Amino acid sequence: LQALGLEAGKFVFITPEATTCQELPPQAWEELVARLTARGLRCFFNLMRPQALPVGAVTCSLSLTEAVALAKQAACIVSVKSGLSELLLQAQRPMFVLYTAFTPNHPHVLSAQQVYAGFTMEQFPVFDGQAKIFSATHPNILFNHIMGYLS
Repeated sequence: LQALGLEAGKFVFITPEATTCQELPPQAWEELVARLTARGLRCFFNLMRPQALPVGAVTCSLSLTEAVALAKQAACIVSVKSGLSELLLQAQRPMFVLYTAFTPNHPHVLSAQQVYAGFTMEQFPVFDGQAKIFSATHPNILFNHIMGYLS
């Protein structure tokens, strides 16, 4: 944590990338970073493409085990729905999941609402009652949930 300038409970673990689902434009993540930073929180981005890192956020290369270990120290987790978001349930932290439409190059066409209906994590068994899952299909709704939770 120290090497990244992070303090346990005072940062948000963010996974903005997905293979199957559409990603948000960089401006959306920049807005979230600005809002979280204004509340005194740091932002860690787990990225495959580090050039997408918003100003003020930090990142580094992590194995899956390291990602879960770091996420356990976060105030909460924010993620576009992906396989990694399911794995991060092991961190047992409040999780805010954004469901987006499938990417245009995917062989199936699914809207954000259809992705939510078919792949919602809200029905997953929660390991010990610590993880809370908040879901949305629109970034502004999800970001408002995050701010409300962190108040």
